[in-house]
Amino acid sequence: MGRFRLLKLLAAGALSALLAVTGAAAFSDTQGHWAEEAINKWSQEYQILSGYSDGTFRPDNSITRGAFAGIMNRFMHFQEKADPSVFSDLSGNYWEDEILRLNAAKVYLGNSGLALAMDNITRQQAAAMIARAFQLETEGETITLPYSDAASISTYAQGPISVLNQRGYLDKAAGETFRPTEPITRAEIVQIFSNIVTELIQTDQEWNRDVDGNLMINSQAGASVRNVTITGKLLLAPGASGTVTLEDVDVQGGVRNYGKVQPVILVTPAFIEAHTPQPETPPEDQTPDVQNPDDTNSSGESGSETQEPSNPDNPDNPADPNGETQNTEPGSNDPEIPVPPEEQDPELYDPNERQGGQNQTDNDNKIIEPEDEPYLPGAKEPTHEDDPVTQSPTVPETPPETAGDNNAEVTPVEPETPSQPVNPTPSASLKPSDYYTPARFTWRTIGNIQVPIYAGVKTRDVYSGEFEWDYSYLRYKGSRYNAVFGVDVSAHNNRDRLSSLKTTEINWARAQADDVDFAIVRVAGRYTRSGELYEDDYYAQNIRGALRQGIETGVYIFSQAITIEEALEEADLVLRLIKGFDINGPVCYDWEINSNADRANRASKETATACALAFCRRVEAAGYTPLVYQARSVGYNKYDQVAISKYLTWYPQYSYPPKDGTKTTSAYPNFYYQMDIWQFSDQCTVSGIGVKSVDGNLWFRAKK
Repeated sequence: MGRFRLLKLLAAGALSALLAVTGAAAFSDTQGHWAEEAINKWSQEYQILSGYSDGTFRPDNSITRGAFAGIMNRFMHFQEKADPSVFSDLSGNYWEDEILRLNAAKVYLGNSGLALAMDNITRQQAAAMIARAFQLETEGETITLPYSDAASISTYAQGPISVLNQRGYLDKAAGETFRPTEPITRAEIVQIFSNIVTELIQTDQEWNRDVDGNLMINSQAGASVRNVTITGKLLLAPGASGTVTLEDVDVQGGVRNYGKVQPVILVTPAFIEAHTPQPETPPEDQTPDVQNPDDTNSSGESGSETQEPSNPDNPDNPADPNGETQNTEPGSNDPEIPVPPEEQDPELYDPNERQGGQNQTDNDNKIIEPEDEPYLPGAKEPTHEDDPVTQSPTVPETPPETAGDNNAEVTPVEPETPSQPVNPTPSASLKPSDYYTPARFTWRTIGNIQVPIYAGVKTRDVYSGEFEWDYSYLRYKGSRYNAVFGVDVSAHNNRDRLSSLKTTEINWARAQADDVDFAIVRVAGRYTRSGELYEDDYYAQNIRGALRQGIETGVYIFSQAITIEEALEEADLVLRLIKGFDINGPVCYDWEINSNADRANRASKETATACALAFCRRVEAAGYTPLVYQARSVGYNKYDQVAISKYLTWYPQYSYPPKDGTKTTSAYPNFYYQMDIWQFSDQCTVSGIGVKSVDGNLWFRAKK
């Protein structure tokens, strides 16, 4: 009999003993054990782990790496499998299927191509795998290891052990010493899982019990949860499938969706009335009077990455990230999300680095979700408002060499006369109530940020660990979406090319060959002080070039509308400018606030939302797909998320690749609600565009 065949038979025999279901009575060797409650819960109630045929559980026995994979897969039901060739020592092993599933999910990484399935799993290996499976990277938290033997914990496991400890998940499974290289016991594994998952839904039977902690759904036949409060998180396992219905469910810790199931969220008027009191504005004395313009960047939020530690001597890997180190950037100029000045870091940017980006944006669109969702730190850059009030008269708005490039497609906008006020207040006859009825919401403090919680709006379901830097590009590695890469461009990019290459033309053929699937072109804007409209000098050239190469092409206008009439004026300008072009991408309303001095800052939440809706309805009626750009403070403080949820959204938050070209998985968008497009960086290097960097975007398109 071959060696692998013998091992498989032996493993099968061991498994039958391990998973043999005992009666409802307590095991003969667990009474009085420190993990007795968790053992009874997960072995008898949920049957994730079972006792042996002799009535024992053997709580202090060790467990192999393969058997651990089996237990983990019974929790998560991982759907995808890695190619069997990934491990050279796995063929014929009883746990081959489970190990390959965990490997595809980047949980079980092995060592130098070896699975080592029959080796006992150590305490630090188990901690690392559990943290990966539940996506509990350190994510900005200081690594704290309160163990006398902390120095002996391998680098790759320090972050996972720290985060599990800080969140109370290790609990009785650890003591004063961690003993990282000792085998973990069956009782310790069960206790950790019990601490993370308070309750588990494995069938489609209706669940109607409140959960003080985290509720996981791994049912493959759908699930129904009604009239329940979950104080922790709702965890949707990778294998959850069917129809998952959440009716009148108050999830206080947010949702973690590890798979593809999209829950159906239902709320009754009574639930909304009970759970969404009228919003309360934070005390005014917390709001800074003036926002430093140097604290803004050109197009939204920024982020960065850390390089993952490695430990080649460790059987469980060498190159899996332990998580990000993340910091808080300067706060909003809006009263709902004040951030103290001491959080600002002037060393994160070079004020002379660049003369502005594609858009002008508040740079504080950050959110920290409970426990495991801090946001990324990142670079900031000064804004360039394109405003004649602030521009130096020595710098021509259009370089002489390129003036008139677009005369055939562009009709100049009549400028304001000098006698007009700098910041006129336009008359307004249309009212927000003509466009929508504000939805109720409640403020919830998440980390140190106040977030408006709206019922029925899809929350973010892309997470840390699902993105990987590939030089200056960010790739999405999750399973829920097909994410395509695209750029947004404006006259800034054309002028950059002129200064370096003596041409304003973007080489769109090269851009397409460099993975650009879509482009969003600025066509016009409104100045932040004067309110005067302007046209982008190169919009026609950029649209024509992108369309010629078959690139999906959309457009945007930088808006400063403070009345519905102005928003409609902007929509009409865009429609006029793109007439004659076969625009096949979205038409975007890019309304931003950079400082308290910006005219847009005057608009109330109701007016700002109504302006966005007016623009979107006007372009939708013309046959185009609307898109709403929203940085964090605009999204939280100026937009009614229920009202804009029917349209595509575009979210800016910058992160930056490691300088040495290594692939890291530290970046992710951090907004409470799911966006369609994430503007993830302003420093992508794209062939044909970037003599300087260009904004990079990922468009999350649902898999069919």
